[in-house]
Amino acid sequence: MGRETVIGIRWGNGCPCREADVALCSHASWQLLRGLTRLYPVTYSQILFPYADALSLSDRKGTESTRIFGTHLLLRGIGEETGKALLAEGRAFLEGTGYAAQSGLSLRLTPQLTELPLTDGRVCAGDVAVFLAAECGGLYAVGNFADMLSGFVPHWRVREAARMYASFTEIAFRQTGGALSGLCGGRVVLRGSGADRDALLPLLRETYFQKTGCML
Repeated sequence: MGRETVIGIRWGNGCPCREADVALCSHASWQLLRGLTRLYPVTYSQILFPYADALSLSDRKGTESTRIFGTHLLLRGIGEETGKALLAEGRAFLEGTGYAAQSGLSLRLTPQLTELPLTDGRVCAGDVAVFLAAECGGLYAVGNFADMLSGFVPHWRVREAARMYASFTEIAFRQTGGALSGLCGGRVVLRGSGADRDALLPLLRETYFQKTGCML
């Protein structure tokens, strides 16, 4: 696998400002990770955030609640050539998407790669938070994955936190009747009217605390 690395891939320079854009990034990330695990010698354990496994990367009916991805990805031990190939595949995906072409997103959401610095093989939680920081604008976003990390953390701790966060998003998907667009940075974006979303907050707050130990 070569030297230990943690890289981040994000869709574009800034955060998409519309729910449909976040949904597109979620689907694009899902496609990218499916290709990564099927075409390259990469294991699920190398996908740190969002959490991914055989279930979430399948396209079987009934697994929709597990397929919550978004604008940012964190990967471990991905070589330079594989990283370049992923970026090329990401660009090709956007170019082939009618929505992206019509809305001018193909250029603005071009995927970018960032290598996060490591100290004794550990990544600084502050660097993860900076990478995942995204301006959600007028979107209704809840939770923050970065709040689950502190200090210098090994890669397995990042993935374990991502697994707990995914448990929250999976239940939130069901509690909201599937009204999740995806993840904007490290936060989940809800769809629907303000009144509907506000009514769900107490339930989501309780679920978030139960699954992550953090306050919403």
